[in-house]
Amino acid sequence: MPITGAIADGNFRGSGLWSARGSLFRPLTGVSSQRRSRFTVRSILILDCRATAANATSAKEERCYSGYLYYNGYISQKQINSKNAAGLRNGVFGLPSDYVPFQKPINPWPVGGSASDPGSNLYDTNNVNIRLTSGAVQQVAFDNGLHPMRNQPRLGPMNWNQDASMQKTFSLTERMKLRATIDLFNVFNTQGLNAPSSTDVTGIASLQSSFGGFGFKPRQVQLGMRLDW
Repeated sequence: MPITGAIADGNFRGSGLWSARGSLFRPLTGVSSQRRSRFTVRSILILDCRATAANATSAKEERCYSGYLYYNGYISQKQINSKNAAGLRNGVFGLPSDYVPFQKPINPWPVGGSASDPGSNLYDTNNVNIRLTSGAVQQVAFDNGLHPMRNQPRLGPMNWNQDASMQKTFSLTERMKLRATIDLFNVFNTQGLNAPSSTDVTGIASLQSSFGGFGFKPRQVQLGMRLDW
């Protein structure tokens, strides 16, 4: 939705372009097809430290990035406010106290759960054990193909951008004129926000890429001169 405008006063002229853009995304894949809670869009600022290595030992090895919990996707209990053995943050921080995921796996990671728990190999999976007629137990992944959001794209973050241009004309002689121009792209250095990934069921829209949304680039200035005769 571009909006353009221009001003002029004698030999001085300026113009601007303001645009807003939206996107669609399809949320939540790879979790149980059973709906557990209401889908809500809240855009809560969080800190995502999941990129910190499990064996990291110093603060400089922490990999934390700001982001938004754009909708209430599934974040495993093992990643909520979690830290590694050295006390470094390696989970998601800043979730609201009333956070309830829209969907969960059939076997969600329990509060206080541990990898040493009996049956922990099933945590955060849709795997179930089925006893066969022979008496043997077979583990299979449940998927009825009826994901409730499979054909329900949602409106992603709205992004806006502002460009501007100014020019001044100097009369050197009766026929010769010099025109100086300055063009500014992304005047306010707007970052832009990507829609949440459909392959990451958390619902987090990350700010890890400093200028990711819609390919926005950092503020740029272009100078030019033109001589007419």
